[in-house]
Amino acid sequence: MARLRWYIDRLKAMNCPEVAWRVKQKIVSRKEQFRFSRHQAVSSRLFWETGCDSRFDHARLGLNFDNGNTSHKTDICLLGNYDYAEYMLRWHAGFNTSAEWPLIPSAALNYRQRDDIGDARLNWELNRQHQLALLAREYYVSRDGSALMTFRKIFDDWNEKNPFLHGISWTSTMEVAIRAVNQMFALAFIQAADIEDRQLSKRLETSVLNCVNYVCRHYSRYSSANNHLLVEMAAVGMAGYAFGIPRWKTLAIETLTGQLPRQTFPDGVNREVSLHYHSFALEAYLLMAHVIKSSGEKLPASWPPMLDRMARFLASSMVSDSCAIEFGDNDDGKILDLEGGDAFCHYSYVLQLASLVLDKKYHSFDIESENISWLFSRNAIDAIKSMTQVDTTQSVTFPDGGYSILRSRDNKTVVAIDHAPLGFGSIAAHGHDDALSFQLYHEGVPVFGDPGTGVYHCGLPLRNKLRDSLHHNTVTINGVGGAEMLGAFLWGRRPDTSLYISDLTRDLDTVIADTTGLSGIRHRRKFTFDKVTPALIIDDEFEHECEWIATFVLSPEMKDVTVENDRADISNLFSLTTSSGILTVEKDTYSPRYGILTQCHILRIKGHGRENSIIIEPIKP
Repeated sequence: MARLRWYIDRLKAMNCPEVAWRVKQKIVSRKEQFRFSRHQAVSSRLFWETGCDSRFDHARLGLNFDNGNTSHKTDICLLGNYDYAEYMLRWHAGFNTSAEWPLIPSAALNYRQRDDIGDARLNWELNRQHQLALLAREYYVSRDGSALMTFRKIFDDWNEKNPFLHGISWTSTMEVAIRAVNQMFALAFIQAADIEDRQLSKRLETSVLNCVNYVCRHYSRYSSANNHLLVEMAAVGMAGYAFGIPRWKTLAIETLTGQLPRQTFPDGVNREVSLHYHSFALEAYLLMAHVIKSSGEKLPASWPPMLDRMARFLASSMVSDSCAIEFGDNDDGKILDLEGGDAFCHYSYVLQLASLVLDKKYHSFDIESENISWLFSRNAIDAIKSMTQVDTTQSVTFPDGGYSILRSRDNKTVVAIDHAPLGFGSIAAHGHDDALSFQLYHEGVPVFGDPGTGVYHCGLPLRNKLRDSLHHNTVTINGVGGAEMLGAFLWGRRPDTSLYISDLTRDLDTVIADTTGLSGIRHRRKFTFDKVTPALIIDDEFEHECEWIATFVLSPEMKDVTVENDRADISNLFSLTTSSGILTVEKDTYSPRYGILTQCHILRIKGHGRENSIIIEPIKP
């Protein structure tokens, strides 16, 4: 019954053209299922003709093969801290359980909310084949035969156990696209190393061409056309340049150009209203832009100004060189990783990539991403390093995207406020019910944080908990939040949220915003940030008398929390005082990274009436 209800709600989020398109895609999938019913390796032969003499040229990906800033080892990390050595060839592993995904036609495989098997996203990370690009890079640098031997072992085993359009690794078009990108970069290193095994290069070429041809036939449309479409088109475009296929280049550039204003607010905030997906989408554009520029062509005129605004928003969200204040979902996704290891920071890498593509310095470059060293020459990187960095030390509001980022005078305390819409499009897939929530970081450490994401495709009650209003630093009115959850990536009714005032001055910042959620009662929240002290005052005002609960999620780093009457002391750093209501503390779940769960303290204030004030200020020594 729950599954049927989800299908009905999902259907309501579609318009008539989308329904027609999905029916057509079902027909295409059934034909492919019949055509590829016999298991065939994706590298065995070309399944579709490209229509031209398509030959891979590693020089067209814009790689810097003279890079000297590289490690000589391959360190591969999986989501959820799973041991790569244990799972290296377990392509169908469920991860959350000992069960495995069945090797059946991918179009018939239901991977959503499979508590009996596990979270598909954890499995997809292994099948994205970042390890192939890393191993090929290692062999190119070291000419160590064992690296090439391991590469062949993984590539051959994957092809044998993941026949085309069978199993979990073929269930998402975006996953196929990311795999194609990693195989292209692996192929570039293999080709540049000039190995004698020409058959390996040929099989890699065939695999990439089949993957990209598949993406061209199944790329995301309509309500599903969010960050997935951007990544899919980046893969198509990069392959178009690398293989010299004009129609792929044209499809990618035209689609990405059209999607740029559709998926981005005018002030540069991605409409998914998730910082991670903002960075993920920006990476897709920047990688494509790098390949275009490396080919001696100009970027579409609309790209540089919008990508600059996107980079500035990401830079403004950083509280250190490798840490950012995040709202919304974060699944730690990445398209390219030529560095490996758990120290890889997507935000730092993307800001450095933006710096080199757009010729502006958005990051300090104190720790240089190895991705950047492989994509740009030493002279180009040194030239950017010598520039003055874009100033993000001042408070700023992004009125269209719906975020205000307030910084203390000494830049040690940062407050981020969410007055954004719930999410992108009719399903708002990656949004959280966090209207008028805030976060506070001090010296790069979260004090009041976001509870995180957990996992996507199993344990739905926990997924729902981590994205509801009772687990964000906002207010729940009369027992209901701001938005209606209809599925793990599907929202129904949503809050009407708007910015009322943003007054940012040298010593005092004031932000006032309104929201009306499922209760029907308008909630106005005023944030006053004393940038000298620094202290934050939050004034809540309700349109009518109501029962309300104000929530304050403390990060796991805040281990020592005491409550007495109307005051809470937090790890000897900050105190929180309420003007009314009953203040309590409890322990609950927090997800600092995708697939990882820990405990945290949550403060709650339960009250009745039309107003309340909260003061958050440093505890004086």
